Amino acid sequence: MTLTTDHSPLTPDRLRLAFVVQRYGLEVNGGAEQAARSLAEHLIDLADIHVLTTCALDYTTWANHYPAGESRLNGVQLHRFPVDRQRDWRRAAARTNRLLHQEHTLADEAAWVREQGPYATPLLRAVAGAAAQFDLFFFFTYVYATTYFGLPLVAAKAVLVPTAHDEPYLYLPAFAPIFRQPQLLIHLTEPERDLVRRVIDPPLPPHLVVGLGLDAQPPQPDAAFRFRQKYGI
Repeated sequence: MTLTTDHSPLTPDRLRLAFVVQRYGLEVNGGAEQAARSLAEHLIDLADIHVLTTCALDYTTWANHYPAGESRLNGVQLHRFPVDRQRDWRRAAARTNRLLHQEHTLADEAAWVREQGPYATPLLRAVAGAAAQFDLFFFFTYVYATTYFGLPLVAAKAVLVPTAHDEPYLYLPAFAPIFRQPQLLIHLTEPERDLVRRVIDPPLPPHLVVGLGLDAQPPQPDAAFRFRQKYGI
């Protein structure tokens, strides 16, 4: 697969970075997704940034919302791929409860990750097909199918931003290899780094702790907003 920007091919003398994340967009308010967008937008002056993501907006269903194909958002090149099928939230919650409270196998865990989604066959094919085009692939969030099935395809160039929390999924044996396969782990906080070290047995790849920071000049509210804020209307 050949990925190009809307205007020109990938620039040969700049780093070429691919971000793989389950959702991406201005309307997406998940922590990991916002971290991916913030990092992508802050790096566009230093590298060619391409985001490989799904068409989903709603994380409960992964229903295809955005049009598939290429677009640009705040200077970042997006490649959206449709999800194979939506998630039934009630069924998924029931299956998760069974997985966490009943004996099961590694195969059961892998099947659970696939069902939890978002599983997008075209996205995974794009990751594998673009392996030679990028210097690094950044995968955001360890727990979703985009990372679980995508990272092993390009492990030799993979960076994992796990955004790990002390949650039951982190302790599932199926996820341990996802932490060991990349070339680098990027943690957003020191407590997250310490948690991963405590839960995931070594060997682990090198790590960095990278805070996202704040914009020095936050956007100013418009006049209508200031009026409502002042007079409580």
